[in-house]
Amino acid sequence: TVWIFVAVLSAVVCLIMVWAVALKGYSVVTCILPPVPGPKIKGFDTHLL
Repeated sequence: TVWIFVAVLSAVVCLIMVWAVALKGYSVVTCILPPVPGPKIKGFDTHLL
């Protein structure tokens, strides 16, 4: 019975994720993952890229 609960819960989570992606497009990933900051290496010059 525990595995059935886990399966149903994971299915609901997947459905919510698919629904959110369908509504907002690909921007949902940016809501879940924080925006990647620039390189914070000291002495790193971004003009060299």
